[in-house]
Amino acid sequence: MGQPLSGDLARIFRSQWCMLAHVRTRDVLAVAATLLLLTTSCTFGDSGATEDGDSVFADNDPLAAAQLTSAMAPLFGSEGPLPIDDETGVCIAAGLVDTIGVDQFATIGVTIDDPDGPDDDVYSGLSRDHLADAIAVWTLCADVPALVKSALVQTGPEELDAGVETCLELGLATGLAQRFLFDALADDTDPGGAVSDVLRLVDGCAQGGEAPELAEIHPGLWPWLTVGIPGYDTALVDADDPDASALAEFLVAGGIQTDGVALAALEVTTLDGELAAALIVVAVEPGAAGGISAASYSAGVVASAGDAEVFPIALPGGAEVLGWQEPDAEVVSLLWSGARIVVLATGPEVAADVLALYTELVPSP
Repeated sequence: MGQPLSGDLARIFRSQWCMLAHVRTRDVLAVAATLLLLTTSCTFGDSGATEDGDSVFADNDPLAAAQLTSAMAPLFGSEGPLPIDDETGVCIAAGLVDTIGVDQFATIGVTIDDPDGPDDDVYSGLSRDHLADAIAVWTLCADVPALVKSALVQTGPEELDAGVETCLELGLATGLAQRFLFDALADDTDPGGAVSDVLRLVDGCAQGGEAPELAEIHPGLWPWLTVGIPGYDTALVDADDPDASALAEFLVAGGIQTDGVALAALEVTTLDGELAAALIVVAVEPGAAGGISAASYSAGVVASAGDAEVFPIALPGGAEVLGWQEPDAEVVSLLWSGARIVVLATGPEVAADVLALYTELVPSP
């Protein structure tokens, strides 16, 4: 069995920063129709070129484009820091040249004679739009989540614990890897952004792999269950405990349990032992039975509010949630959801404060 990921996660990330210097994101639909696998002539197929061989994206001289592609390709393949084969390296180089253009690269100092530029960074000086185009190329040529995972864990043990590996793969698979690379290369490290989310993901996966109480919990939930909330005590709820009423009520009212859907709950109490909130965390993985998605799951939870008025709330840290209060009751509910994770906070009014703190400590859902 492998070992859990260990070490100073911030240090691991910083040590891999340069290794991520050849990657980035954006909506790939604009280029998906024309960027095809690279041919031996170092241009994309007919869908990506005009009749005379020029790219539809940049007005390149064909010879200059081929020469720059050949010069850049080793940066991503055999000479690059990530495990990318030479064929993929050529695909990436050709896509970047075809999309961004020889002339644009020349303006930032990336040339045939200096293919990685004056700052040893192909992307230094590119606009955010061009960075997004570059991420689209990488997404079409390579497995970006796998590359990000590889870079993040290179200083960890040779063999990761299987649960930690699953945790990382699920967390990176819903677009977070691409957003992370874009923010990193755009030097956007603001709290709450993708860089923070990746660090929180790695930290949560590492802690989950070392927590015996999470051994039977789906690894896709770990980063949302290992957090400590300042000023409160948290404990994992035993679903078989007859006193775990909040979880039991949720399962009856709106919690769907099926293949591809996993859930667990945290009981949050004040330091005096008073209940502050129950945090019910649901992971809806791609391909869940019945076509269930995080969005449809969230809709079912909201529907369980019945006649209560549901309204949007912006928490102090910036998280957008939906909230409601049962008529003639002092119990409030707040729903925070995203691509694969759904979090329901329920309890007295202080539950809103608990969720506000929680959202600043765990990855975005």
